[in-house]
Amino acid sequence: MKKERKDEELPLEKITEFKVDSSMKTKINKKISSELLNTIIDMKNSTVLNSFVDSYHPSNIAEALEELSEEKLLFFFKTVDSDDSAEIFTLLSQEKKEEVVSAFSNEDLQRIVSEMQLDNLVDFVDELPSNLVSKVLKATNKDNRNEISKYLNFKEDSAGTIMTSEYLEIEEDKTIKECIKKIREVGKEKETIWKIFAVDRTRVLVGTVTLDVLLENDEYKLIKDVMNKEIVSVYTNTDEEDVLRIFRKYDISILPVINSQGRILGIITFDDVIDVASEENTEDIQLQAHIIPTNKPYLKVSCLSLFKSYAIWIALMLFLDTFISIALSYLQTPLLMIPILLTILPSIMGTSGNSADQTATVTIRELAINDLSGKKYRKFFIKELKASVLTGLIISSVAFLWIFMEIKTGIIGDNNLDMKTVLYICLSASLTFFFCIVLGKTIGTLIPKLAKKVHIDPAMITSPVVSTMIDIISICAFVLISHFILKIPLF
Repeated sequence: MKKERKDEELPLEKITEFKVDSSMKTKINKKISSELLNTIIDMKNSTVLNSFVDSYHPSNIAEALEELSEEKLLFFFKTVDSDDSAEIFTLLSQEKKEEVVSAFSNEDLQRIVSEMQLDNLVDFVDELPSNLVSKVLKATNKDNRNEISKYLNFKEDSAGTIMTSEYLEIEEDKTIKECIKKIREVGKEKETIWKIFAVDRTRVLVGTVTLDVLLENDEYKLIKDVMNKEIVSVYTNTDEEDVLRIFRKYDISILPVINSQGRILGIITFDDVIDVASEENTEDIQLQAHIIPTNKPYLKVSCLSLFKSYAIWIALMLFLDTFISIALSYLQTPLLMIPILLTILPSIMGTSGNSADQTATVTIRELAINDLSGKKYRKFFIKELKASVLTGLIISSVAFLWIFMEIKTGIIGDNNLDMKTVLYICLSASLTFFFCIVLGKTIGTLIPKLAKKVHIDPAMITSPVVSTMIDIISICAFVLISHFILKIPLF
């Protein structure tokens, strides 16, 4: 029976055999169909439903609940034990959470929110419509209401909005025995008991001590004698991206949040940072794809919202492309002197743009995960410059041979051109490739850094600016180089 439950979803005929088994230590991490969960709910048997929920991982239960009707959701959350239902509720989509909140009475809602961790409750309330916020706040106790109000006043996307106040602190002049006693008394209610934060009499953070250190030392030693005084912390207004960078830099799992006086206000744990990293990566991908970012899952976004996300950026690119058209209109006369030059120009523009995008993407990523300031940025810039020169030399050499072959075989242009003209055309194109690749990669390292310096998201501005600049530069450079080598007039 146990082996069957671990390997596959239970058949309907076996559901009635469920027994409440407190010895079960693991959760079955297997996808559950909405139909199966719906059938169990239809039995109206609380023992069977609770046993089923207790056997499966909460995330799989939450996924199955997404497809159920409001009536079934209400029965589920009214029937399932509050500890389990609170955890499952936090894993639902925002739309389903709002549906439950709207339908629940204050008493039923209180049963769920009272068991939710404070940081999850704050995140949930922060995304609710104003008419539902008051309903949730009425269902919370006074302490949680005060904490939620405090968190919602923090700067958006700052450390204050993702921290939790469910941490364990101890005064530095307490003994290890007193600390362990406190862990036993209140530890179950906290986010973590692995790291305890030592404070002085004014609640200023002075050190940290881990559970293993407490267990390894004499119980009558003072906390200040065993604590680690080297503290990595952030302020409440520290940006989420900087918080993520600190977690990566110091390879930590818990980070204290302090105010300007050094008093600890909360902690950020690694699971909160994983959510931040996922959101930041999604936002950067959307911005680089010229889409206005949205926090909603794709299937929950309306067609009108998608239209707005796409159309604004496309309209902006259309506007920027006007400058390319202007450059081309002023410089088309010299290019038409030798028509084959016009057939080569798109390759130069495309290759130069791609090379710039490569470096811009690397720069944006490095800015996101590392602190590229001072000597670090100069080192990064020099390395990219060397790579661009090497890339330019190789690509320009290949381009010379490739264009020569295209002309002589008649793939492009007139293969009746004399050898000298063909070689000059290849040389002009080759030099343009080299110049534009090197310059494009240089611009790709500068624009993101400048955007970061003026507090603009590099992912948002880099791609349209860089691509437009490189296209205009490619046109001008090709005409100028062709003017000097092929002796064609500029106007």
